[in-house]
Amino acid sequence: MEPLTLVLLVFPGDPGEHLGHALLEHPEILSAVGGGRGGVAGGRGGGGRGGAGVKLSRAGKVLKSPKKFYRVLKRLKRRKHRPERERRRLLLLYWKVRIYDRIVPTALILSGFISFFVVPPVLDFLSDRLLRKAWERKYGRRFRRTREWRHRCDYELSRLCDDVTYRLFLTSLLGFLVVGVEGIFSTWAVEAFADAVLRGEGFRAALDAFRWYGVLGMEYLLAAYAALCVAIAASAVARTWERRRTERLREEVRRRLGRRPEKSDPPSCIPESFRTSVSRVTRALEALLLILPLVTGTWALRWGLWVLS
Repeated sequence: MEPLTLVLLVFPGDPGEHLGHALLEHPEILSAVGGGRGGVAGGRGGGGRGGAGVKLSRAGKVLKSPKKFYRVLKRLKRRKHRPERERRRLLLLYWKVRIYDRIVPTALILSGFISFFVVPPVLDFLSDRLLRKAWERKYGRRFRRTREWRHRCDYELSRLCDDVTYRLFLTSLLGFLVVGVEGIFSTWAVEAFADAVLRGEGFRAALDAFRWYGVLGMEYLLAAYAALCVAIAASAVARTWERRRTERLREEVRRRLGRRPEKSDPPSCIPESFRTSVSRVTRALEALLLILPLVTGTWALRWGLWVLS
């Protein structure tokens, strides 16, 4: 009876339209759908008119009802040399995997789509408007005196907004790739379970097949991504420390030599304090985008552990 569980997992529509003759002639399939002798097109024990093909085309309707599915399991009890406890455990595992397949891959794909195609445009729009409003409120009257200064301020603000957008886009792209891999792993876990069931293997083999991608693979992926996040954070801290150290050394050299900043180099329209505030807010947004794959991966891992429980 185990091969029939593959029908709903892999072919949720009409299984008879997808299964080929090679699979229909499989002895496990024939014994499950028709029993005894007979061919695909009918014959004694082949399922009456239409044979195994008709039976398999109706298997999806049978599997949608837990009561009907379990009645079929009990009817085939004599043909399957499996203990009743193992059949019950396999049936329970099947329903858990079915719920997992309905929820986890779809949610992961949706979260990856939102993190890449929705969040960056919204942040780009908000950052451009908020940065310009904040700058106008604090420094607009000081720098917008002549047309030349207005053009220069617009150029520097555009450069700053583009830098923020570029950083958020790269972070969103990384999160989208990781969430996509998580969705692939969850799909592979369901397919591995279905393949193990199709081969007629028992409860333990089907459980191990699901565990390899749904739990172990997800754990390895989360560990690698967490290490990558730590490396990114360490690199950002190192760059900040090096920049501040360079600025302190430059100021110390100027103080010892008694020199002032070159007058030929006009001051920037965006003060350093404003740039520092923008950089801090951008890093906070990057941290939130980096945390998203960890949250979705942990959520999918908990679902996988629930299936194994």
